[in-house]
Amino acid sequence: MSKIINPKLKVGDRIVCVDMEDEANYVGKRGTVIDINRGPGFIQYNVEWDNGGSLFLLDTDKWIYEKDYKRKPKINESKSVQDLADDSKILKYFKMLKIKKYLELLREISITNMFGASPYLYIGKDILRKEHYNQDSPEFDELLELSEDVKSIMIRGAMSILEDEGKEITPETVTRTMKRWAPKVLMFWMTYY
Repeated sequence: MSKIINPKLKVGDRIVCVDMEDEANYVGKRGTVIDINRGPGFIQYNVEWDNGGSLFLLDTDKWIYEKDYKRKPKINESKSVQDLADDSKILKYFKMLKIKKYLELLREISITNMFGASPYLYIGKDILRKEHYNQDSPEFDELLELSEDVKSIMIRGAMSILEDEGKEITPETVTRTMKRWAPKVLMFWMTYY
């Protein structure tokens, strides 16, 4: 069985971008690998993106083969148009691979019921440590570190949403937006991962 995330690429491969640092607009974009550049400690893929974009795919980005993307479960037809729009925004504004890793670790450690885990997406390291002071394991230490990254992802995502909606960005509006989107992000993870 082939590796699903970041499989080895060759010229001509069709791929779908899953995560690209600081380029949320490329998540879900399809393209064809047209050249591969190898350097000391890195690989850079020249991709002809179907949307005409010109960004290189770096070995630090995430991708899957297009054929594997098609293999994913189909969207439930009973989903509303708003739910589908929210799913699209989640992929655009939130780095789901890091969130996926965090939520899977949170589930493994079993410190909360996952149906109520949305606040864990934005509480961060200090509150997590305070709430679960009796936890002492390497897994929990990893969860603490990931919690800061995920909190930052949620903050950046909330700020991007506010900016795209033309709304004022203040600590209060960012907090409200994070709290509004955290359950949607959690539900996306439960549905698709």
